[in-house]
Amino acid sequence: VKIFTEGTEVKSVTIKDQTEYDDLNEKIVKNNAGGSTGEMIMVVSTVNTLTEFTDIHKVQIMVEGKKVETLSGHMDVSVPLSRSEQIIKKSL
Repeated sequence: VKIFTEGTEVKSVTIKDQTEYDDLNEKIVKNNAGGSTGEMIMVVSTVNTLTEFTDIHKVQIMVEGKKVETLSGHMDVSVPLSRSEQIIKKSL
């Protein structure tokens, strides 16, 4: 199952103070069809997967080297995000 929009590429990954900073290209926003569910799946699955690593407690998603408020208007990604156990349990 593909969770990222067409053409999305990881430009860089940096880890500092147990936070992973993922810089993605602009395609994650430009090619995003929108929708709250799609955005939630994209963000939460990324954060929950990366925080499986013991050295990573939070994830900051960035676009073209800059923090953005949202990827398609539904979910705040302007700050580093922590793992969301509630969403994992709801989907099981």
